[in-house]
Amino acid sequence: MKMVQVIILFLLSGLPWGQAGAERVHKKGSISVENWRAFDLDEGASSSEKCIDCDYSGLEPAGFIGSDFWFEAFGKRRYLHSQHKARFSKGIATNAGYAGCAAATYVRGRVRVDDLPTGATFCMRTNEGRYAEIRIESYDAKAKILKFLFTTWEKEKEAAVKK
Repeated sequence: MKMVQVIILFLLSGLPWGQAGAERVHKKGSISVENWRAFDLDEGASSSEKCIDCDYSGLEPAGFIGSDFWFEAFGKRRYLHSQHKARFSKGIATNAGYAGCAAATYVRGRVRVDDLPTGATFCMRTNEGRYAEIRIESYDAKAKILKFLFTTWEKEKEAAVKK
């Protein structure tokens, strides 16, 4: 009987399933990121600039202001480098969703993605403080383009204001 009550409450709330409170989607999409380009999960946009001052010293490229990470394909190795205070979750998850990403442990730095299978999912805390989930879809080795799906959720304060 309690399950029926929960379903009725969701229907009356007017919110889609899985979208209660802070779980409201801010941005969602499928994108392709070229080698030496950056992506902003808060805006759902890839940088049009190519990184020319990227290096391996841990410095953040000045040309990618506001982005959460940049993509590097070097030989057979591929990396996503966090930047501007964005952080990746430790390890991969299977469809973590908002709850999984909110509970994850985060670190700054880079994530090696060349050895991850298609469908591998990991979380990110964006430079604006939102949780995001990234799922690898494919990699075009010739063009050096990484394709993935992403979902970025609203911050708790944003979700409360939009109620």
